[in-house]
Amino acid sequence: MDLNVELSATEQEIIPRANSATLVTFNTQTGRSLLFDIRMPDGSTPPMASEVLDEHKQLVGYVAQAGRLFTRGLPKQGQLDVIWGPNHDDKCSFTYHATRNETDMRPQTIPVQCIPHSN
Repeated sequence: MDLNVELSATEQEIIPRANSATLVTFNTQTGRSLLFDIRMPDGSTPPMASEVLDEHKQLVGYVAQAGRLFTRGLPKQGQLDVIWGPNHDDKCSFTYHATRNETDMRPQTIPVQCIPHSN
């Protein structure tokens, strides 16, 4: 399997019949994989488990430990919003630009600064 393929599940429960082979199909997602290293202007990281939304308000992932975010299938450039609470002050945004070609299957690490929304 290529490095740019992600399985939606890694196991399935089946009941094979005697003397048979059973084909199991897994859903996959392919595309450019980006690993963001997110920092706030003061050097801190957004809270772990913060939601990250794209320009169409679609969920692309969650902030992990140390401000890391792994995504797949994003366009080459864009803006993402990081949201960790209901208040206007509980979010920040960053823009990104991937420099690797989509045929390069290795994840690209992109350090970004997330700018808080002001009132």
